[in-house]
Amino acid sequence: MRHAAEIAKDLGSLGGEKANSFACSINANGVIVGYAETGHRQMHAFAYDQAAGMRDIDNVIGRQSSAFHVNAAGTIIGSTSIGPVSHIFVCNPGKTIRDIGTLNGRSTTAIALNSVGQIVGYFEAFVAGTQTRRAMFCERGKIID
Repeated sequence: MRHAAEIAKDLGSLGGEKANSFACSINANGVIVGYAETGHRQMHAFAYDQAAGMRDIDNVIGRQSSAFHVNAAGTIIGSTSIGPVSHIFVCNPGKTIRDIGTLNGRSTTAIALNSVGQIVGYFEAFVAGTQTRRAMFCERGKIID
């Protein structure tokens, strides 16, 4: 079996040459998502493709955000900070980012998304006075512990 030559490519950043960026997921269409530093030293979720390059997808709701997964349909999920609490977001192709919220008002982070739009991740919980992280599931905008 022959393999195409492997090529590493710098995707850039949202804040110039010295800013950090991190890629987290890629789909079969070559859409890459992650988070990158802006010119104001905030981390923002990004989407990257060959045609448009890197673009900030969270210039609407949060101070800091990260995109963690993109599915085959191009739907992107991640988390954004609203005040001291992280919220899950969803961004469908060609639309703006949408805040899904939290579970019980605690920081909630989305990690992966399947082809039918179900999301998994975790949330911060207090169990018997101890802070823990618990798995969560989200479907049609409803987050379940």
